[in-house]
Amino acid sequence: MSIKKEFFFLLFFIFSFHPTVYSQKQLSLEGRRGVTVITHGFSPGGKISEEWINFAKAVRTRAGKGSIFINDAHTGLWKALDEQNTNQASDEIIFIYDWAWASDNLSSGYLEACADHLFAALLNPPKALQLNKPTALLEKPLHLIGHSRGAVLLSTLTHKIGWFFEGSPEISVAHFTLLDAHPAAPMGDCALPGILGLCPPPKVYKSQDIAMQLPHCVIRADNYYRQDGVYEDIITDKIVGPYDGIRVEGLGRFNCELNNQTLTYGSSTMGGAHASIATRWYYGTIDFDNLYKHPIINSWYVEDEKYPAMGPRETTGYFFSRLGGGQLPEPIPEPQKIAASPPKKILFNGDFSIERVLWKGKIPGWEENGAAGDAKLSPQQYEGEFAIRLERPKFNFLNKDIHMRQHSLGYFPLNLKGKPSRIELVYKVLNQPKGKNTLKISYILADSQTEVILQEINISETKTAFQTVSIKANPQILGKVGAIRMSLEGDNNNKIVDIKKIDIVQ
Repeated sequence: MSIKKEFFFLLFFIFSFHPTVYSQKQLSLEGRRGVTVITHGFSPGGKISEEWINFAKAVRTRAGKGSIFINDAHTGLWKALDEQNTNQASDEIIFIYDWAWASDNLSSGYLEACADHLFAALLNPPKALQLNKPTALLEKPLHLIGHSRGAVLLSTLTHKIGWFFEGSPEISVAHFTLLDAHPAAPMGDCALPGILGLCPPPKVYKSQDIAMQLPHCVIRADNYYRQDGVYEDIITDKIVGPYDGIRVEGLGRFNCELNNQTLTYGSSTMGGAHASIATRWYYGTIDFDNLYKHPIINSWYVEDEKYPAMGPRETTGYFFSRLGGGQLPEPIPEPQKIAASPPKKILFNGDFSIERVLWKGKIPGWEENGAAGDAKLSPQQYEGEFAIRLERPKFNFLNKDIHMRQHSLGYFPLNLKGKPSRIELVYKVLNQPKGKNTLKISYILADSQTEVILQEINISETKTAFQTVSIKANPQILGKVGAIRMSLEGDNNNKIVDIKKIDIVQ
C-alpha cells in the first residue's frame, strides 16, 4: 500500500460513520406505500452502525406498518431484520443495504461491485413477500436514501436500472434522496458515472467545481449537503474527518445546502456535520419522538434565510417524501439529466482488471455477496493482464477450494439490447498431466441454490494457447439472479488452468 493510501486509510478509519417517458401514474406518489432502500457510507471496522438499523425502523413507523430486510453480506440474500415484518407486498418494504465490509476498503472497485450486487438483490425479492416476478420491487414507487459514499453507490445503481430497463416505463426511480454525497477520491469514486467537474476539487474550491448528474430513470431527487471548504479534510475545529458533500444538477430548490456551522454544533468529533447529516439531522425529520435516542440538536432546525432546508423539523427533509406528508420534489427537467451509462462489464470485473491485493486473493466482485471459492489470481501476467488460476494439486494440505471461484450474485439479462445473452470464456491450460479433467461453467440460482451446468469443457486434449469459448445461456438462468461459477473438476493431478476473461455478452 502506498504512503498516500496508508494516509487515507488512517483518515477514513478514524471517521465514523436514454430518455424514457413516464406515465402520470408514476408522477402521483404522495401517500402510496412502496419500496425504500437505505444505504450507509464509509463504516470503519466493517460493521454497520446501529443508528442505521434505527433509521429503517423509523421509516417503518412513519409508514404505519411494513417489512424491513437487510442483506446477509456473506450469502448476498435478504433476511428479515426482526419479527415485526407484516410480509405484505402492499405495505412499505424497506431494505437496509449493509456494505460495511467493503465500504472501508481503499481499493477501487468495491463500491461498483456492491452496486452491481444491490441491483441483483432488488431483482431477487425476499420469498416472504411472495412477489410474482423479479421486477416487482422496481415497479413499485422506489425511494432511495443514501449517505456519503452510499449515495454514490445508489447513483451507480440508478445507472444500472436505467441501462438494463431502458424503454420500460413501469420501472423507474421515483425519488432519490442524497445526504452529503461524497465521491471518495482514494477509492476511485471520482471515475464513476455522473460525477462532474474536478474530483477531487482543488484545495480552495467553490460549490460549482464538483457536482453529480443523475440519469433519466430518476424522476425526482432532493439533495442535502454541507461544505466546510476542504473536500477531504483531516481536521477542522477539532472535528476529525468532516468531508464535504456535493451538489446535484437540476434539482432547483431541492438542491439544499445546509448551514455547516450550525450543523457542526452538537455533532460528534468523529465526522462532524458530515456524519450527523444522515442518522441525526435527516433522521430527526423522520422520527419526531426520537424513539431510539439519536443525538439530535433542536437548533439544527431553526429557520435560516440563507439555508432554508435547515427547518423547521416537521417541514423539511423527510417531509418531502411519499410518506412524509409534504409535497414531493418537482420532477427533474429532462435536459438536466444524462443517459444511463452502460456497465464496463456485464459480469463485474470478469477480466480481473480492477485493483486488488494479490497475495490475499481479494478481487472486487469475486468475494462476499454470494461469492465462493479460494482460487487466487495467477502470479503470471499475460501482457499485463491478470487471470484467475484454478488448480487440482495432488495434495491439498490446507483443504482449500483452489479449484473453484464463484462470482458474487448478479443479474443474468434476458437479452442485451435486443440480442440474446451468452457467456464468453477465455482460458489457457498450463500443463498436461495424466488424468481426466473438465472445466465446468455453471450458474447457481440465488432463490433455490440450484446449480445449472452451462458447459463442461474437456481440457485433457486442449492446446496450451488461450482458447475462446462461446457458451449459450440456458433458458433456466435468463432473467434470473445467481452466481457464475468456474471450477476445475476431475483428477487431482496438478492440473492448472488460467482464466483471463469471463463475461456475459451479446
